[in-house]
Amino acid sequence: MPCVIADCGEVLAEEDIMTVKDDGTGDTYSDHPEESNVQFTKFSEVFEVAEKIKTIGNEQFKLGNYEVALKKYFKAIRYLEHIDSNISSSSDNEDNKNDKEKAMTVVLPCYLNSAACYLKLKNYEEAVTNCSEVLDHYEKSNVKALFRRGQAYSSLRDFDKALVTYFLNPRGV
Repeated sequence: MPCVIADCGEVLAEEDIMTVKDDGTGDTYSDHPEESNVQFTKFSEVFEVAEKIKTIGNEQFKLGNYEVALKKYFKAIRYLEHIDSNISSSSDNEDNKNDKEKAMTVVLPCYLNSAACYLKLKNYEEAVTNCSEVLDHYEKSNVKALFRRGQAYSSLRDFDKALVTYFLNPRGV
């Protein structure tokens, strides 16, 4: 018996299937960095794209579109994580260090803002996870991460962990 595929749609010859359509937020970048036209050997280009995507996430957060904002924050992180490994091996160590520091100006806010989104969505476990990512891998005494993780633990009614988290906060906020 032959396999017949009918009425499955048709891509027109003039249609560019690699072009990503604006999703209504101004984001025209592929959700998957490896499918984008971004040159991952150029840190400045990747950083610019990640910064734009993070900014769109911030706009969505302000509008109360927390799930859309989450997608943008994680997308920005994916782009920075996808930077070509050749950059670190071919670049001067000082340039590489500066690029990593610059990348953190996008990565940290994305994790912290994701935690804020999860708090708004009452997904406290994910808020803890995002705050812990910052505290365990980037800045062990980040005040926002400590405060938001304490909020999440309090909402989970895990008051012992909440108190420990708040007492870790060097500024007492």
